[in-house]
Amino acid sequence: MIRTWASVTFESLAHPQFRILWAGTLIATLAYMMNFVVISVVAFDLAGTNKAVGLVMLGVGVSMFIMGPYGGVIADRVDRRRLIIVGQGAGAVVLFVTGFFIIGDLLTLELLLVLTLAQALSFAFAGPARHAFVGEIVGPRLLPNAIALSQLAHNLALPVSPMVAGILLKTVVGAGGTYVLMGSLAMLSVFTVVLIRGSHGAPPRVRGSVAAELREGLSHVAGNAQVRALLLLVIGVVALGMVFRIVLPALLERELDRDSTDIGLLLLFNGLAGGAVSLLVAGAAGGRWAWPLMIGLTVVMGLGYLLLAQAETFGVAIGSMLLLGAGLQGPLLLAQAQIMMHTEPAFYGRVISLTMLAFGAQALLGLPLGVLADEIGEREALFVLGVATFAVAVFGGLAWASLRRSDAPPPTGRRLIRPSQGSAAAVMIGQKPGTGSGGG
Repeated sequence: MIRTWASVTFESLAHPQFRILWAGTLIATLAYMMNFVVISVVAFDLAGTNKAVGLVMLGVGVSMFIMGPYGGVIADRVDRRRLIIVGQGAGAVVLFVTGFFIIGDLLTLELLLVLTLAQALSFAFAGPARHAFVGEIVGPRLLPNAIALSQLAHNLALPVSPMVAGILLKTVVGAGGTYVLMGSLAMLSVFTVVLIRGSHGAPPRVRGSVAAELREGLSHVAGNAQVRALLLLVIGVVALGMVFRIVLPALLERELDRDSTDIGLLLLFNGLAGGAVSLLVAGAAGGRWAWPLMIGLTVVMGLGYLLLAQAETFGVAIGSMLLLGAGLQGPLLLAQAQIMMHTEPAFYGRVISLTMLAFGAQALLGLPLGVLADEIGEREALFVLGVATFAVAVFGGLAWASLRRSDAPPPTGRRLIRPSQGSAAAVMIGQKPGTGSGGG
């Protein structure tokens, strides 16, 4: 039974080129997840307020929201492999530069904001290209499993990255040296993409303007109820599931009497739970249990927020991290796989770029959340996030019910008339198109 589970869960890793890309994704995620921890601590140390942390994260949100969709268009127009190399390589350079500014004691809050914006800009282009490149490498049969395993690579790096970041911040390496290390890891990930050769087809060449192709991608999503619902669910889950990091340094120091760098230890347990749940649900990414699991795990995330809002000890805070990690990473893995399953290959980059808006939304929420926490308190702000998470779970349940109704076969004695046959509605057998149920 375990052998069967493993063969289903890790099927795509039998593909040699995907194994290289998967390893690179794991390395890159280690660097970028460390970056989230270090940014929060550095910003809080520079200004000492939740607002400052939220302001720096605003740079990520602005870049992702404005440039993310265009990054998807570019990923569908050019060589995706080259785009990953250039985009991620530029991001690595930004990490090096930030580290050197810290080492030279030249970093200010304003400069950190600019550098964070540039870092997010590189990800806005490299991120959609990397996800779309997965489909280009493995082909349609392995696609759901490969996307799930790509997300699993993110989730497996999550437990390690905050722990490593937290340890390094407390040592002589400090924030500057940690940034240099993150830049080195990002460059190593770029090298793995350089090694990849061969694919199931390059993206189509330029057919129209960037704006026209962006509108075409948006129309594709608008006309696909399954993808539309999944995108909204991803944006809600990610925006709420990661934003707690904004108030975590202050919660540790002001409420739990811990050092702000202990955020790394909390995020270690957050990542462990996310990785464990991802391993358990990866095999279900393309099956009928995907939607129920997404909804149930979103509820778990809401419970994690309520527990964190009431935490009086560090141990209880760790327990809340387990719930929050499972509640974020499980739905994210399943939803991304489902989105790619219901997307045509020509639109991979554009559709995936819209999922990147979720990370932009999380960053944009940072500043309002930071201001709210400064006004009403960290615990109260976390309670608000919990209520909002339950609302997202309700939306997911309603969306799933609606999709099930639309996919259900028509009742006996009825047939569907396509628009080309004269009507877009279901009519009774023997009834003329255009007549009412009782008309004639």
